[in-house]
Amino acid sequence: MLDDFDKERNTIAFYKTRGFKELWRNIGDLVRKEEIQKRFKILRKKFKIPILGFTIKESPWNHPPKDWHYYQDRTYMLFRVRDDIIEICKECSLLPNDWMDVFEKYLFYNKLLLHMRPNAHNLCFVCDSITKTDSVGHQANETDLGMYPISLQISPYASKRNIQDYINKIYTTEIKPLQDKYKKPDVKIGKTRKRDSKIRQINDFIYENQDWEPKRLITHIKEKFNKILLQSEISKAISIENKTRN
Repeated sequence: MLDDFDKERNTIAFYKTRGFKELWRNIGDLVRKEEIQKRFKILRKKFKIPILGFTIKESPWNHPPKDWHYYQDRTYMLFRVRDDIIEICKECSLLPNDWMDVFEKYLFYNKLLLHMRPNAHNLCFVCDSITKTDSVGHQANETDLGMYPISLQISPYASKRNIQDYINKIYTTEIKPLQDKYKKPDVKIGKTRKRDSKIRQINDFIYENQDWEPKRLITHIKEKFNKILLQSEISKAISIENKTRN
């Protein structure tokens, strides 16, 4: 049934957009930041979750895990967990409705896990301005509309060509000034670079072990990743990672 629903709604199309890809890269960089790591460690301690999260031992898995300390009171405790995660989403200019589930899973399992759904996880979303509901019937609350504050009102008689032509011709004078008005200077959405997954793994390894002697790092990187780096490349990676994460 879910597969039929997603096929009918063309769910996969939402995850082929540039907006989703930019957001997903941003979140990947975000959870590597020391400040965010500290926040999650504090929350894990607060809610009695292992410091490195629970291990997923089977698929599908039970959420929350049955060995969670608060499993018997999970309904109430998950509300409390989500209150804290909503605040993180707001601070990072991420829609709680879209990303709360991802951060909740990260809190419990220390992994970025994404459940796809239509009209979600993007830099725009479709909403009926009369009923304030999105295209799959979810109510768009004040937080949603406040975090995505710029509206494009579309006539039911406008064609796809009309809409595209309008945006192309008035973006610079009408839309961009409003975007600039609401942008936060410290939010990096749209500014993160696409990185090869192997390079990211190497950089993570370098960052986590930056107190090692360069020669030791070079040796371990060659053995672990089959990659030969110069000492200058190690130093540059350490500098970039420290600047990015702190």
